Amino acid sequence: MKKLFLLMTIACAAVAFADDQPLFSIGFEESEGYTTGELVGQNGWEQVDWMDNTEVFVINDRREAASGSQYIKSNPSGVNVQLNGIDFSESYIPGTSLLISAYVQAGFERGGQPMSVKFHCLGTSKRRYGVEIAEFNFNQDGSGNAYVTGKSMTFEGLFEGQYYEFGVQIDPATKTVEMIFVGDYCYEGEGMTYKSIDEEGCGSFPDGIRIYNGAGQLDEFSIEMVPEPAFFGLLAIAGLFFVRKQR
Repeated sequence: MKKLFLLMTIACAAVAFADDQPLFSIGFEESEGYTTGELVGQNGWEQVDWMDNTEVFVINDRREAASGSQYIKSNPSGVNVQLNGIDFSESYIPGTSLLISAYVQAGFERGGQPMSVKFHCLGTSKRRYGVEIAEFNFNQDGSGNAYVTGKSMTFEGLFEGQYYEFGVQIDPATKTVEMIFVGDYCYEGEGMTYKSIDEEGCGSFPDGIRIYNGAGQLDEFSIEMVPEPAFFGLLAIAGLFFVRKQR
């Protein structure tokens, strides 16, 4: 009976780990404390010091949101806002990879600036620039690019009025970028590291996000742990062992 109980415990642990529960997430919903109107001033979002234009708005429209009812939309004339101080250290399991992702819809105002998004790792650096893990630029014609150290990925063919998931998978222990992706475009390879790898004081964990330049919509920003394949292999072996012992 004790062995069967342990087997059930292991199985439950596998289900819980595989359930993709974010360590940190923002859906810009009312339940998270977001109200319609300007984003700056809500839940720690602020303008970057030298920018006067902070026109990023929380919009309530279920038809336009990636999920839920609310999302944010930036003005095409140029914006620069950020959220810093994200901290999930108490829930993080050491040695686990992290997936940082969000959903974007490019603005498609012809001739406008790209909507740009950076995932920060400010750490103790107190810097404004050179503190990113990755940078993404979404042009108004459905093309764009993504940057980490050691790789620049270009993409095209994003359709107007459609959301695309984008992001990076990282190993905080080594500041390694294991994968970058935008929609169906994906690159996995050795030699990719944080863009801040050589900047003194920059952290290992994602602790901020910045949105700047032109128009677009953003929703469902999240940071979650990625279970290693070996973890599930060990669970399977343990399960087989206990089942055989019961026979």
